[in-house]
Amino acid sequence: VIGKGGLQPLIGLVQLRDARVQRIAAAALWYFSSNKDHKVTFAQEGGLRAMIALAREEDRELQVFGTGALRHLSLNTRVKRPMVEEGGLGPLFECSMVQPIDVDLLMQCAGTFGNLAENPQNQIQLVRDGACRPLCRLAFVEHEAIQQDASRAFCSISANAENQVGIFGPDERRALFHLAGSKE
Repeated sequence: VIGKGGLQPLIGLVQLRDARVQRIAAAALWYFSSNKDHKVTFAQEGGLRAMIALAREEDRELQVFGTGALRHLSLNTRVKRPMVEEGGLGPLFECSMVQPIDVDLLMQCAGTFGNLAENPQNQIQLVRDGACRPLCRLAFVEHEAIQQDASRAFCSISANAENQVGIFGPDERRALFHLAGSKE
């Protein structure tokens, strides 16, 4: 579908103000974002921007599809940096702080943070842009996969020499000690 021009019509459908149509199109885009052979094309042809916009929507289901697609796309090394440059961190920060807790949404956010933090430039930007606060929140969500991905993000961030002095305050240390004491 992506290779045959099907991406643009789906992006157009998620921009409509019909929630039912948006959800169906968002589900299709989420599914297509998982195709390892088309992640870069998906991102370059407007799919990345569309998924960032979905993650900003107020509708929780659209947020889950948007952040889920961002998680899929962030697995690709060539998409990690553009995702941050295109403004992908803001909606991830916001979605990580939702109340009440939505485990599916938080799983997508934590996984995306873990994937994005594998890029050295992103490690610095994550700290500069305030990722420690949402990561601390994710560290205390009693869910194994969320905690593993938060740990992975913290680990990658702290591996960068520019992030090794004066970055972690009391909240971050508390989150790290909590993660260190978790079952996994």
